[in-house]
Amino acid sequence: MLFLSDVFILAHGSNVNKDMRIDWDRVDSLIRQYLPNMTCVKFCKEYAPETIARTIGQRAKKLGITSRKYVPTEEHKQKTKEGATKKLDDKVFEYVRQFANKKSRIEIAKDLGISFHLVNRAMSDLGIVIDEEKSKEFQAEGSRGHVKKAAEAFWEKYRSNPDFAASMSAKTSANSKRLWQDELYRAKVSGGIRRTYDTTDFRERLSIIGQKRYNEDPAVRAILASDRPFKNSKLNDTVAIKLESLGLVFQREFELINYKFDFKVGNILLEVHGNYWHNLPENKKNDLAKATIINTYYPQYKLCVIWESEIKSIRCNERLVEVLGLKTIIPVEIELDKLEFIDKPSGLDKFLISFHYLGTTNRKKYQFGMLLFNNLVAVATFGQPVRPNTAVGKVLELTRLCRHPKFHNKNLLSFFLAKCVNYIKNLGVYDNLVSFADLRLHDGTIYRATNWTDMGDTAPDYNYMSADNIPMHKKTLYNRAVAADMTEGQYATVNNLHKVSIGCKRKFLLSLV
Repeated sequence: MLFLSDVFILAHGSNVNKDMRIDWDRVDSLIRQYLPNMTCVKFCKEYAPETIARTIGQRAKKLGITSRKYVPTEEHKQKTKEGATKKLDDKVFEYVRQFANKKSRIEIAKDLGISFHLVNRAMSDLGIVIDEEKSKEFQAEGSRGHVKKAAEAFWEKYRSNPDFAASMSAKTSANSKRLWQDELYRAKVSGGIRRTYDTTDFRERLSIIGQKRYNEDPAVRAILASDRPFKNSKLNDTVAIKLESLGLVFQREFELINYKFDFKVGNILLEVHGNYWHNLPENKKNDLAKATIINTYYPQYKLCVIWESEIKSIRCNERLVEVLGLKTIIPVEIELDKLEFIDKPSGLDKFLISFHYLGTTNRKKYQFGMLLFNNLVAVATFGQPVRPNTAVGKVLELTRLCRHPKFHNKNLLSFFLAKCVNYIKNLGVYDNLVSFADLRLHDGTIYRATNWTDMGDTAPDYNYMSADNIPMHKKTLYNRAVAADMTEGQYATVNNLHKVSIGCKRKFLLSLV
């Protein structure tokens, strides 16, 4: 937050408050309308004086708009030529000789009414060289110095005025949230951070800085020694949701002597290991020490580990059951007439994370659920297709369909899917529904049972896999490659990712007209 404010100061000097209030929607609209016929500099002067030409150029590039290139007029060319070939008189040489070590070149140029470049030429002709210390002094007093002074004034006001600090923090936070909505911006930021942390030198330097601060600063040691609020990781949250879905009672962050364990399920201490962090040599030693302590002094507990790659795999639920030594869940038959069909059920994302091998999805324009005594037993989501030429007319794709493993009827999902189809058909908006069955798990029996047409197999598809066996969708990799200005293959090579075939999918189509 503060870093972004600093960037604004350095980029725009003391006009930071003004620039923080730019209406970018208005500016983007003007860019589309006027910029193709003028330069960025002229656009800033006429339509957006609160911005700078470089920022407008970046916005235009993002919008796919090219500004008109600046073409100097003959008059401008002539003036430039006259300035370059202008003969310097004795008055100029004398003034430069007298003040070269007392004033900056910009000040001398203003005093004489000539260009900065002519002052340079005069100094060159006179053989005058400004020493490095004097040059730094002039820079400090010049434009760079003004920017620095403006920044210092800003930070002084920020530290001394709580209302101003709160206002600036809120504005910067709002601006950051707006930028974060842009997928390309997110890819650039996350890709840059990832590449930075992948650099061994950077991690070592960060470690040295941290150790030095800890040893030299008592305040840092006091903060680290104090009780701090616990912040859950996404991996741990995912495991917690899955444990809840299995009906297990557990405790998070269970403390035992000087160690904390991610979960305590009965007499099992479950640790969730990230592939990168827990494969570092130092952390391997710590994990081994924890295991030794438990095995030696606390035999009443059993220490189990589930890895990030296992959590992100399609076998996550099965693997969790295996790790915890649980018996397979026995499905229970239910009476279909007691089920309630609802639109936009609460807890849908949590249900998908618990029971669907792909987890939740962003493509869920329509969401449906089946309730049994106010408890979800099945969910389905529909969204816009991502594959081109999926079908003719207006098409909607079935993106997720799953049931709770505890409940099972031979025709439960077909009964549910038929209700979803009727709901969408009654909207009168769509011509066709499409779905793709993952042949690794099933062959689309549910679609045939509800009269969908089998359109055959799609072309073989692929994803990417890291050296730690963590999968990455090919679209995710493509977005990151574009953000890094690389091809898909180049990004995969640099980040040690390899293609993994996921075979074909079977396409099913249902006409609604």
